[in-house]
Amino acid sequence: MFEVRKNSPNRVLADERFKREDARSYDLAAEAFARLSATYSAPVADALVSTASVAAGDRVLDLGAGTGIVTKRLIDAGARGIAADLSAGMLRIAARTSPVVRMDAEAFAIQPGSMDAVVSLFAVMHFPAPKTVLSECHAALRPGGVLAFAFGAPAPWPGAMLRIPQALLDRAMTQTGRMLRAPQALNARLRPGSG
Repeated sequence: MFEVRKNSPNRVLADERFKREDARSYDLAAEAFARLSATYSAPVADALVSTASVAAGDRVLDLGAGTGIVTKRLIDAGARGIAADLSAGMLRIAARTSPVVRMDAEAFAIQPGSMDAVVSLFAVMHFPAPKTVLSECHAALRPGGVLAFAFGAPAPWPGAMLRIPQALLDRAMTQTGRMLRAPQALNARLRPGSG
């Protein structure tokens, strides 16, 4: 369905260790994540597909697809969707309903100019180099193609006094495998009042 190209051997990727650990944290939580996504992310997934205005037959890449909640909706709408993620555990679930490809969002394995749309639901927090990701998305799109991303942010904490204990708790939860990872630099930029 999709032409795949090989990643450039001399491409420099940002924070390979973070990406491996992030994908692994989702591998461990894939089944629970699928259940929670079906409950809490469904309305946003519907809105993202609607915003992308995909038509039957459109080739659409769901970048950072996780368990494929958006990809399934794309396919149900008649699009030729493919779920792309680094987490093998998440892709195992997505593969139950959709074609999948394991790939790095910073080094696409998709033929340039081959997509009618690229969509992404809450995945930007997992891309250490968002500018590179956007450049890769642009290259993958045909002329006039659509890019539709939905951004998420952590719930705000009232006051600075609560942020210190929360940061310590977040660190402990991440180290014990009870919390999924995301680049802390992006999280800090998404906090209310941080500019």
